[in-house]
Amino acid sequence: MSDTNELTPKQRAILWARWITGNEEVVYTDTETCGIGPHAPIVDIAIVDQAGKVLLNSLVNPGIPIPPEASAVHGIHDADVAMAPAFDQLAEKVIKLLGGRVVCVYNAGFDGIVINNAIIRAGRAPIATRWECAMLAYGDWDGTPSTRGPGMKWHKLSAACASFGIEPGNHRALADTEAARLLVAAMATGEERNGTV
Repeated sequence: MSDTNELTPKQRAILWARWITGNEEVVYTDTETCGIGPHAPIVDIAIVDQAGKVLLNSLVNPGIPIPPEASAVHGIHDADVAMAPAFDQLAEKVIKLLGGRVVCVYNAGFDGIVINNAIIRAGRAPIATRWECAMLAYGDWDGTPSTRGPGMKWHKLSAACASFGIEPGNHRALADTEAARLLVAAMATGEERNGTV
């Protein structure tokens, strides 16, 4: 089937995952933040390459108290980030590692905006990069229709990982980044956890 319009959502997800895993220029990233809004300050960020090499793994001092409800999700508290660098100190490295690359994220619609907003607050121009969303691809892989509108259901990273027997990241940036990388690799095989296509 050469025409992607003839493919099922799962077949499209497999082709997407194969494209991602076959591109050595792809990097994976994840953040943990002070909240769920697009301007939420980052408290944890990680970037890994296609082979899983850690390019960046750092707690980040957000400059404000971390709300208890955010700490309840990721387990990062004010004391943990007290001696961590501010994002301003990491901005150049983040720009260098992500700029001009294909960046794969589980929920790129959130992390891409949060990272670029942090870069803008650090006085730099937002990075020009191609953001690719593993969450949307997994939704196609799973094939459960959304009850909130068109498209497929969005799944938590932990649930997506569980479907392949992958250890979940449990809301820490490096572990979630690695879990997303392994998830994309698993989707690229075209096989379910039980070995069936």
